[in-house]
Amino acid sequence: MSHTFMLDSGGGEDIFDASFLPETTKKTRVLKLNMREAQERHRSYADHRRKDIEFKVDDRVIVERVGPIAYKLELPVVMHAFHKIFHVLMLRKCLHRDDEVLAKILADLQPNMTLEARPVRVLERRIKELQGKRFL
Repeated sequence: MSHTFMLDSGGGEDIFDASFLPETTKKTRVLKLNMREAQERHRSYADHRRKDIEFKVDDRVIVERVGPIAYKLELPVVMHAFHKIFHVLMLRKCLHRDDEVLAKILADLQPNMTLEARPVRVLERRIKELQGKRFL
């Protein structure tokens, strides 16, 4: 015995037979399995690349441990606009105690962490011709 369902979507009528619901349920199950498989694959890749890194308080610039994966840092005065709490993956261990590797902070760095762009010099000039008109 075949049942026919009619759904009124406001404009017209769509007719679905009795196989519509089981087919849709089966496709939904397959999609969920595929999604779970992709999530597990992604998790295994992330777990494989993950490194458990821990730092000590008072280790160079680390002031305190805020949580299991976050540290509060002591930053130079010119970096006062930066947030002082960093995720452990944003930090790197220092290899040599004597090596101080600090990025040079530009003097014209604005408080909102932007720089004013200024051209230094013109490297090349060309005259292009397009539809009989010349452009520099």
